[in-house]
Amino acid sequence: MNNSNRVLLIVVAFVVGLVFCSTIRSKDVVEGFNNNEDCPNLLVKKGNMLILTNTGKAEIPGVNPIKFNNLEEYVEFLQWQRKMGVKCPVLYFEESYDAQGKLGYKMMHDVMDKRGGLPTVVPEKFRQPPVVKLRDSNRNDQPYNNNNYAGFDSDDQHVGIRTPLDEVKFNGNLSDSAMDRNWGGIRHSEQAVERGAYEHRMRKPTGYGLKEGYKSKINKKPNYNKPKRNMNVKRNYNRKINKRANVNKRNNNQGKRSQQLRKRSSELEIHPSLMRLIPESS
Repeated sequence: MNNSNRVLLIVVAFVVGLVFCSTIRSKDVVEGFNNNEDCPNLLVKKGNMLILTNTGKAEIPGVNPIKFNNLEEYVEFLQWQRKMGVKCPVLYFEESYDAQGKLGYKMMHDVMDKRGGLPTVVPEKFRQPPVVKLRDSNRNDQPYNNNNYAGFDSDDQHVGIRTPLDEVKFNGNLSDSAMDRNWGGIRHSEQAVERGAYEHRMRKPTGYGLKEGYKSKINKKPNYNKPKRNMNVKRNYNRKINKRANVNKRNNNQGKRSQQLRKRSSELEIHPSLMRLIPESS
């Protein structure tokens, strides 16, 4: 490009800028909407009451500010404004106490969605916490503790931590565990056990891997048809039993004797305590 073309381009750009500045007014490009002076622009929550104020006008009781007893009344007023085509940007403050116990005002995002100063969209790196390895002595000292179950967290050290134990899942559409939502049912779990999916978790029965001679001794069932021993043999426990039987027999005899005395006293019309003084032959 030669010098003449450059000069021509500069002149054209200058003329276009001059025409733009002379025809376009500044108030048309500063703001995209017209501000209505009748719009209330400040909403403050004090306790359960909402106070809507227009700071550009004088305060008139019942008119400015407008008081709402609850949030439902303010929502109805807001819906009425929308129907009338009035859209007012409102700055929302809420009365609260700070860490020192002093009363103040905190700016919130909106009366419907306060957000509490926190973003509603959490970054991806905070959605999934990092995986922290388990500190479990039940699985240390290999190979002696191989294939052991995870130790019980009695002190709640793993609460809120994403561990490899949380990543244990079953492959496939149906799960073998009854605690999962996609559990395949009782028969599905039984089939998984039968095909050996949990072979490493099973404990072998008693005597597994021993010779037949040892198995017969271990699995030998007791014989309940053996003749009972003679219980009349004088033994210590038999003597105690016989002594107790003699005491019971003596008590029974005394009971029969007292019954006889009461019967005779009723026949002779004498008090039972005096029957002992009367000979039995009388």
